[in-house]
Amino acid sequence: MMKFYNFHWLLLLPLAFTSFVHANAAIVNLHLASPSTTDTPRNHYIHALLTLAFAEQGKQVNFIYSIRPMNKKRVVEEQLKANSINLAWLSLPANSYPDLHHSSHYLLRANK
Repeated sequence: MMKFYNFHWLLLLPLAFTSFVHANAAIVNLHLASPSTTDTPRNHYIHALLTLAFAEQGKQVNFIYSIRPMNKKRVVEEQLKANSINLAWLSLPANSYPDLHHSSHYLLRANK
């Protein structure tokens, strides 16, 4: 005779995964190129501005500085990653890669 086990706890798994997804949806990872010094008034201003802007949308911001130098190719590749926004162009001199300011890639995409 076949034994039936109590697997009611399996019904809780979808709920656990759903709450995990919703918890992570409130966090935005901002990937920044590593500037020579992060302790500058410009960086403090940008951090405060972005933190407040995302807080109004109910999002928490994590600033992540890249260990490897950001070149043009990596900047564009990072922009295409899901759930992240790349602001490496903020750390580059204005005359370095002027075409990055006119990139056709979206910085933030809505989930479908």
